Amino acid sequence: MGRLLALVVDRDVEFRANLQDRLGVQGIEALGAVSTIEAKAVAGGRRVDLLLAVPGEIIADSANWPQPPVAVAVFGTSDELLESGATWLERGAADLLALDAGDQTIELALKRAAAWAEQRGRHAVLRNDRRESEGFGGLVGRSAALESIRERLNRLAPLGESVWIEGEEGVGKKWCARALHHLAADPADPFVVLEAQDLEAPGWEDRWLAASSDGVAPRLTLYLAEPASFNLDGIAMLQRLMLRLGETNQPGFRIVSGSTLPWKEAVERAQLPQPLAGQLASSSLFVPALRERPEDIGPMALHFIRSIEQVNQLNPLLLSAAALDQLEAYEWPGNVRELRHAIEHAAILADGLIDLPHLPKGVRDNGGTSVVGSNRELAAKPFREAKGGVVAEFEEAYLRSLMERERGNVTAAAREAGMLRSALQRLLRKYGLKSSDFRRRTPAKTSPTRREPRPD
Repeated sequence: MGRLLALVVDRDVEFRANLQDRLGVQGIEALGAVSTIEAKAVAGGRRVDLLLAVPGEIIADSANWPQPPVAVAVFGTSDELLESGATWLERGAADLLALDAGDQTIELALKRAAAWAEQRGRHAVLRNDRRESEGFGGLVGRSAALESIRERLNRLAPLGESVWIEGEEGVGKKWCARALHHLAADPADPFVVLEAQDLEAPGWEDRWLAASSDGVAPRLTLYLAEPASFNLDGIAMLQRLMLRLGETNQPGFRIVSGSTLPWKEAVERAQLPQPLAGQLASSSLFVPALRERPEDIGPMALHFIRSIEQVNQLNPLLLSAAALDQLEAYEWPGNVRELRHAIEHAAILADGLIDLPHLPKGVRDNGGTSVVGSNRELAAKPFREAKGGVVAEFEEAYLRSLMERERGNVTAAAREAGMLRSALQRLLRKYGLKSSDFRRRTPAKTSPTRREPRPD
């Protein structure tokens, strides 16, 4: 919650100044004005948390304000308040108070205004979070392709039929399935992911069929990850499941498949029987690769940054323009999954600002080693060892960039990095870097060829 903004409107200069001083002592930013016209100019379009004024034309001019204050306090009687201030409530003000000039009533007005302002702030945060994440299960972006996916999911949600979602690995097929589930079911209803290895667990069909018919959880979404890769036993289990669903006619059970193959191609390759593929793909949805919708990269990166902040309780992280430009220039062969890994990698290294050197080397170099592969390798190591490797990669890349920019001048580089010269020298020795390697030598100037005087 930021600092409250109060606006005092009164023609008495001394009274107005005294009240502003009293508000300032309580940590409230207090502005003053002698009239409605001046008050709107002083506010400068900012939302006023508390308006303090005398009854009459100043309060009655609420219709001309761009947005109502959170709370309006009038120095006068209750009758004057109702007569002069009711229009504020009609325009959206949350509170209306009749005050005298005493400290107690002013303090009450401040407390109530603060409470309403805090509630308004929380509502704005929740509304923004729902719009950017929960509203479509994390489908964040502004591209035409993503908007088309949202519209398609909205149309599919009430139908209850099976859906085949096609797209490259890491493109967000499971996110689309979750979004479909959230649109069609209660958030508390189960969303179950089934992969090939899960089929080895005995009794999974009975458990999930029972869950879908349970009154506590009336709707269940079963997400099949790459069903075309299931072995023969798995395919047989799926066929039995589809048969039992048809026999029991359970409307609360939806199957969504995520596949890198179109269902028709899976049939042509004999990886799925035609009848089963037809049952799993009553409707279909295609999710384009991230490189085909670069407009979504920036919003997704910011969404991942906010998620990392919340989960790890970090201070706010910013994303530099240079880093954003590089994210948007990269091809993202690993799609959305790779983008998230890259942001997680950068967040480990950044201290308040995610900049170009914090990005994985493969992203900075527009190729090379994919961050998807590097993160899989990191996950196989102990945390301290993995983090040490990432930090070492960053330090060396940062030192090379810094020394190149400062042409090998250690003193200037230390000043630019905000480090002691001795500390920078230790780091350079750690990575075997010499200042002489970064000095740009200009070609030696050659003496002009001496010419003999020409004879007359």
